[in-house]
Amino acid sequence: MQNYEIIDVYNEEGKIIRQCIRDDSKPMAGFFLSVHLIVISKNNKFIVQKRKNKAIDNGKWDILSGVVKSGESSYEAAYRELYEELSIKKNDCEISYKERIMGKKNIMDIYIVKLKRKMHIEYQHEEISEIKYIDSKTLYNIFDSSDKEEELKSCIYEILFDASPYIT
Repeated sequence: MQNYEIIDVYNEEGKIIRQCIRDDSKPMAGFFLSVHLIVISKNNKFIVQKRKNKAIDNGKWDILSGVVKSGESSYEAAYRELYEELSIKKNDCEISYKERIMGKKNIMDIYIVKLKRKMHIEYQHEEISEIKYIDSKTLYNIFDSSDKEEELKSCIYEILFDASPYIT
């Protein structure tokens, strides 16, 4: 069984320049593509995770995110991450693309995920120590006190400020 992930490496223009084995412990020349998912429950609460066993933001509350594997679209990665980490299937949610942000080390595709029904979330215990349902003010405070890149924070703030299209 494969213990590692192959990811695409991008240049500053967002073009794939090569593939490599993912290794969070070493700096990488180039950018990798990641997805960041703002998950909204049927009760209009944001679902956040406490990260566990991670090189980045270990022990911190965060939205769902993950690296896009080589040959995979960010849309496919978004659904994969939803299922792998929170057991949410395609037919359980509606997903919409928000925007792409160029970070210092990665390219971030932001998605908004709205659950279609109330459901029990069975999260992956290897990467997540717990999940919780929070309001927009609490999510704002999580990002406001984080060391996330300013471009990502601005996108999250914009979504929270104009959350009415997503919260019904």
